[in-house]
Amino acid sequence: KDPTRVQPHLGKCFDGIGKLVFGEQNIISGMFSAEGEKVTFGGETITPSAMVEAWLTQVEAHMFKSVARVSDEAAVDYQKVPRDQWVTKWQGQVIILVA
Repeated sequence: KDPTRVQPHLGKCFDGIGKLVFGEQNIISGMFSAEGEKVTFGGETITPSAMVEAWLTQVEAHMFKSVARVSDEAAVDYQKVPRDQWVTKWQGQVIILVA
């Protein structure tokens, strides 16, 4: 009934997710890493249903899609922004991947 109750268990389900970003009416719009780095779902959202397994599967799909999107954006930005600024702008996983 309360989808936010999965927060303490997310690290066991997904290596890269520390917690989810819940908005009004428990709509999920992104995720935080264990280090506190935020990645949004790019304007997409997930409305949790009673079946936890179903919406966690959606979280997994959005996680992959969002990290790919952010990585693409960072790769384009890498060519335009000085490296010292670029490194502070993007998430750690993305920096390792793109650089």
